[in-house]
Amino acid sequence: MIEIVSVNGVPYTGGSPNAPFPFNISGASSVPVVIRFCSNAVINVLHQVPLQINYSSQGGGSSVILFDFLTLDPTLYFSPIAASFAFGIKPVGSTSPYPITFNNPTICDVELDPTFQPLIGGDCSGLNVNQPSPFTVPAGTISNIIVDYSPTIVASLNCNLRISVCGINRFLTQFTGSSIIDSSCLVCSDIRISTEGGFIDEDQLTCDGSSTQAYYNFGAIGERKLIKLSFYYSPGLQNGVEIFFNPELWADFCNFGAYYGSGQVDSPPPVSYYLNYSTGIGTVQLPLIGAGSATNTQRNFKAYFVESLTNPGFEFDLILDFYLTQDLNSWLNSTNLINKDRLLKNSITSGLILDNSLPSVYNQKKTACFLIFISDPNILVANQFNQLVPFTCAKVDTVWNSFKFYNKGLFNGPSEFTNPILNLERSTNPVLDFSTVIETDVEFRITAPPGAILRDCVFWLIDASNTNNVIDFFDNYDSSRSPIVTIPGAAVIANDLRSPSVGPTLLFGSTYSVKAKVATTVNATGSYYLIAICYDNVAKLVNSFIFGPIEVTETPSAEDGCCPVAFNSFFDDYNKTLSTFCAAATVKDRIRHRTKTTGGDLQKKCFDEWGVDPDIQSANFLTYIKDISLNVFKEVVDFPSVGQTTFFVFGEYKSIRIPGFPGNFNNLSPDFVVSDNFPALVGQVETSFETRVRYESNLSPLKVLIANNATPFTRTLVAGPLAAAYISANNASFNWAGENIFFEYQVNFDFSSIFNVPFEVCQVTRALLQTFDFEGSPTFDLMQSLKIYKPDETDPLLLGDEVNGPFCPGSIPFLYVEIEKQIGVLDDLNLIALIEPIPGGINLLEEEESYLSSASVPLIQLSTPKLFDVDSTFGLDNKARFKIDLSNLGPGSWSICGIGKLIRK
Repeated sequence: MIEIVSVNGVPYTGGSPNAPFPFNISGASSVPVVIRFCSNAVINVLHQVPLQINYSSQGGGSSVILFDFLTLDPTLYFSPIAASFAFGIKPVGSTSPYPITFNNPTICDVELDPTFQPLIGGDCSGLNVNQPSPFTVPAGTISNIIVDYSPTIVASLNCNLRISVCGINRFLTQFTGSSIIDSSCLVCSDIRISTEGGFIDEDQLTCDGSSTQAYYNFGAIGERKLIKLSFYYSPGLQNGVEIFFNPELWADFCNFGAYYGSGQVDSPPPVSYYLNYSTGIGTVQLPLIGAGSATNTQRNFKAYFVESLTNPGFEFDLILDFYLTQDLNSWLNSTNLINKDRLLKNSITSGLILDNSLPSVYNQKKTACFLIFISDPNILVANQFNQLVPFTCAKVDTVWNSFKFYNKGLFNGPSEFTNPILNLERSTNPVLDFSTVIETDVEFRITAPPGAILRDCVFWLIDASNTNNVIDFFDNYDSSRSPIVTIPGAAVIANDLRSPSVGPTLLFGSTYSVKAKVATTVNATGSYYLIAICYDNVAKLVNSFIFGPIEVTETPSAEDGCCPVAFNSFFDDYNKTLSTFCAAATVKDRIRHRTKTTGGDLQKKCFDEWGVDPDIQSANFLTYIKDISLNVFKEVVDFPSVGQTTFFVFGEYKSIRIPGFPGNFNNLSPDFVVSDNFPALVGQVETSFETRVRYESNLSPLKVLIANNATPFTRTLVAGPLAAAYISANNASFNWAGENIFFEYQVNFDFSSIFNVPFEVCQVTRALLQTFDFEGSPTFDLMQSLKIYKPDETDPLLLGDEVNGPFCPGSIPFLYVEIEKQIGVLDDLNLIALIEPIPGGINLLEEEESYLSSASVPLIQLSTPKLFDVDSTFGLDNKARFKIDLSNLGPGSWSICGIGKLIRK
């Protein structure tokens, strides 16, 4: 098709009366004629079109002009050529451009007329071309066509773009997409709060936190909590989407806009947990950005992004994992949080520790605020400067809370669990501190309310002496934190908390016990607090309790070394072992006291606690014995005043351990013998002390000591007139008749090599000797009489006259002594004969027996020429006799006695 468009600028109408033809052309002149060619011929084919012009000058005639042209398809020169393009989800009010470039390589201008055609299920709302239509692309030029998607309503886009070229409509591109309102881009679908270990069941809350009537209150200071916020992002997460998350704990009301100069949340928070999303990212812990050097002090909080498994790209969770410490009441920022007292105050603004008077989440309702800010570079919107920038979306969610402070219930009321008690022990002895030497046993006791059970308990041990504000608060406190469960063996529970441990156990009534150990790794300069957190999930109860400050000792105490060895005690008389720790004897009696000492708890238990290898020689308790002492004394309680005890000492004996000596002991006192069976791995030390039961009323005690009843082994010497007054007031002498006499053994240990500090421990055991006189009470007086007879003059084998007065030396060779016991009492008695000069004493007393000792450790048989023919037993007449050889006696007075000793059967 060929047509004339205009002649000399005048549009060609095609005929009279307005046609410009015929048209006169003056000489030496020209006229422009515009001709349009349009062809439906095959594309890319060369065509030739003739144009015949008739003219009348110079006799008329006609001329033919031939036009050659190549037919083209103008749509082939649109770039890019795409069958479809998806704008995605766009907020109402935003603009997203799609540029199309058209190249007109022809010698003719091309006129374009774009139109939009809606398809089924959608419309073309919001689509437009940013040039007036139709428009012309001049010959040999390139023009840009920009299609804008600027939705004004919420709708689905499904639309074809068509271009009319030379009156022919041609399909160019299909556009799809949808539009949303900004406020619905990020929707909270669920909020849940849970407790570590599932100690309290997860609680579901509504996303609308505007009401304070519904709030979470199943918590207490010292707990670890998790808040999970679930969201739906309607545009869909694509690569490059940035998520910023900043929590604020605990606010009176949420107003993140107050932190912005504009008063509105119009940019990402300067400090936040951050995610740059990529498809399939799954679950990741979010780094804290913008906090700089303050990052470490804000590790009270950890945040996680969790992508939905069922609807990835659209649904996700943000989880805040945090410890309940003091009320911060500020969003996360680049200021270092003060670590000191964060677990001891209810609020960061409080000036006092362990005080709940300042308003905080521990005594009123407050809200946890969460700012979520999204920047989506996949969605471009126009800013106030008409610049295209990434679409942003902000969301604030709130959760109202109130928690319990130490030893308190909600709103500072009474706690549900009651009567908290903390017991500290070392080697079964109560103590008030921890130790770098010995592990400390910790027992927490608590009473559950009616209908409740202590099901779980968390111990948190902190060192409040630390004040480092450039590390995280958990390390700042040298924290040891863990639920306590029953672990019978030795293991590290958490840092300084060790097993054996016992989980919540009912003791009696509603009182429960929880046990663990605190190791020797505690800081010697530390000031520790122990936090115990009690749970009953069924009753949904939780309270926390705090104890301290608890100091630490580096010096072993008496309690630390009070791991008792095992003492065995034996009293021997002539015929038998009388008893173990208590014996009765008469004056002038010859007795022996023995002890056998083995390792006991010291070797079985404490060496293990102290880190001594039980398989090496140093685990033998004998290695650490320094010396053993024996003190023999009478004690008078509450003398000279109530609360005091006076000790009248009759003998002090000592043996020093020196390996290589006989029995490995240097026995400094002949009567006191100590020996051991070292180097056997399981050792035993034995002592033996043989003595007479004293009776000398004319001898005073060796010394007088005094001590407080509460500390009986801290004794001071009483000397001079005061000592004499004490002796006189108590008739204290070496006459033990009717007295209780103690044999006190002190075993001194030197454990310095174990503890690397000077440390000596004394362990004590006592044996009691109860003494009665010859002339005892009827209860104890078994002997009836002692008589002396001359031998019969006609038959010396018979008794003669009884001696009732003096007689001349040399008149008779010997004397009979007859001892008579009570009738029917202790029929089986042996006789021991005794004699001594007057004045006499233990050192001058002589003894004669006619038989060998039958005691378990026999006493040495004694004899004297002064006594002979001693009856071995009492006869049927209840009498026994012995003889005194007068030729062996010198001038003077003599004391004669006989002792009846029970025959051991």
